Amino acid sequence: MTPDWPFSAAPTTETFITRDVLAGAPILSAFHEYFEDGWQFHGETDGSTEDAHLVALGETLSQDTTLREIAGLPSGWRATRAHAGGQWLWSKNHPYPTFPDDGYFLRVPPEGFPHLPGPADCRSLEPGDRAKLMFAFLAEDAIPEDSVCERMWVQITMTDSEQEDYIGSLANHPDQHRTIRFDDELTFNAEHIIAIQRKASS
Repeated sequence: MTPDWPFSAAPTTETFITRDVLAGAPILSAFHEYFEDGWQFHGETDGSTEDAHLVALGETLSQDTTLREIAGLPSGWRATRAHAGGQWLWSKNHPYPTFPDDGYFLRVPPEGFPHLPGPADCRSLEPGDRAKLMFAFLAEDAIPEDSVCERMWVQITMTDSEQEDYIGSLANHPDQHRTIRFDDELTFNAEHIIAIQRKASS
């Protein structure tokens, strides 16, 4: 990548754009995906699957250089504007904890993380099951440190199979950090899970 390339994703990264944008309409909404460093750019249409086209990020930036203004949009956030050249408004677009709001965020296990459960197991948990997550007590863009990360169990109380999301309550007392406490509720995704514990059969 060239020194002046503004995005963390490479110029060759395939991005989702709507048909009207492909035809030259202005981009009015942008989405930085939470779990992958991917992007979506919409015009006035709703961005349905039938309306989707894949275009390299570099080509999209060439079509609209004002996208440089939102290159730093955090993962899981969206930016919208009323018209071409208008001011971008940034907003959180996911239900998970963030450091500014909650004092911690959930780390996604990196590639090669040892002993991860299989994706099918992570997506099939039920109320009463437990999932172990990595709680990071620092800003999302900070360099990860083991001393500010705790691995704790969360007991699932509700599931959303369509989004692969879960709602649960903390089943541990944190060792070092008090921004979250035993029995506090949070939302997380199957992608956050590093270990699972099924409830005992009756």
